[in-house]
Amino acid sequence: MDPGPALFPKGFHPVTPTFHTSDREPLELLSSTPHTSRTISPVTSYLIDFGESQWYSGYDMRETISGPVGHSLDAPEVKSGKPYDPFKLDIRALGDMFLVDLLEAYHDLDFVGPLVSSMRDDEPNKRPTAARALKLLRSIIREQRADVLSAFLKPKSALGKRVSWDSFRKNRIKAKLLGRPPIYPEIPGLRDDKIEPLGRFTRLYLQLLLWLP
Repeated sequence: MDPGPALFPKGFHPVTPTFHTSDREPLELLSSTPHTSRTISPVTSYLIDFGESQWYSGYDMRETISGPVGHSLDAPEVKSGKPYDPFKLDIRALGDMFLVDLLEAYHDLDFVGPLVSSMRDDEPNKRPTAARALKLLRSIIREQRADVLSAFLKPKSALGKRVSWDSFRKNRIKAKLLGRPPIYPEIPGLRDDKIEPLGRFTRLYLQLLLWLP
């Protein structure tokens, strides 16, 4: 992901993004890295690191492989020592990531639980294909209210807290002033959130809120 200069105006440390370097002393690290949000400052994402990838000329030409690949060493098919479908393992690995980084880290994401469970099924043939999983995810997103999609993610642990409520509140106000939908940049065909123009007094009220501590 390339955040560009807008998401982190003062940059960030590549190992610990919550720190940034001092303008006066490059070797000095400062905490509480200034940042906006991706709704306000869209990022560019890249697919990289194909060092352990398997390439096939077509989906129907795929073959089973053997041995450990990447970090999905706990998947049942890898532990079995038998040849397995790497595409099914990819789905398991992505489901594991959703479980650890989302469901176990934040509250109020239960609506994603059934999809994650299906992606992590111990029986590889019962897991959805990538296309099916994407279709299910898009369906889940369509079913959610706009305020749910733009709500503050409450961490289940203080150690997992990455964004403060105050920072979130200010960025959400800025997004409203910019007329941004909950998912921005918008994904064609995913949602059609109608953002009503702000009235003069509403805009003034939101601008005043930005000045409050």
